[in-house]
Amino acid sequence: YYDALTALPNRCLFKSLLEQALSAALRKRSHGALLFVDLNRFKHINESFGHTPADSILEEVARRLSTALREEDIVARLGGDEFAIALPEISRREHAGNVAKKVLAAVAQPFFLEGHEILLSASFGISIFPEDGRDSETLLKNADVAMVRAKKRGTSSHLFYSQEMNRRSFEQLKLEGGLRRAIGRGELHLVYQPQL
Repeated sequence: YYDALTALPNRCLFKSLLEQALSAALRKRSHGALLFVDLNRFKHINESFGHTPADSILEEVARRLSTALREEDIVARLGGDEFAIALPEISRREHAGNVAKKVLAAVAQPFFLEGHEILLSASFGISIFPEDGRDSETLLKNADVAMVRAKKRGTSSHLFYSQEMNRRSFEQLKLEGGLRRAIGRGELHLVYQPQL
């Protein structure tokens, strides 16, 4: 139930804790938030220093995330350089954005590895309970969709999930699938148009 490297809850325990928090929030008719966190360009650190030294950065990230949160908040390592944060009770949607900014600032502080100063950034996707989902799986999926969008911006940022994001992702998948089938069936052909 715990990540061997960071001692944070793993995905399995996180989902269980999140489901408990969601049940309590449902009874109280309160709101909650889920933040999906992905470290930007962490792969380069692994490639430059190796996995074992890079693991010390992940341990420090886990410590910083835990320190930046309230006692009732839940932080977990989902795997690789991905973390999740559950905020079981928030009074306003903006509070989740404020937490994201606070955590971004904590991650942005320099790390030191083998005498080198390393600067990290992160991308956050945020889904809100109950608007964006009423179960852990849906909230995680939607926060992940928002995180991917935030990551495409290329800098440290956070984005709230919107249904429009899911619609665009679905349309992109449909288009890719249609193009693959068209290529396989030989349905595409090149047309030359003279430019005069």
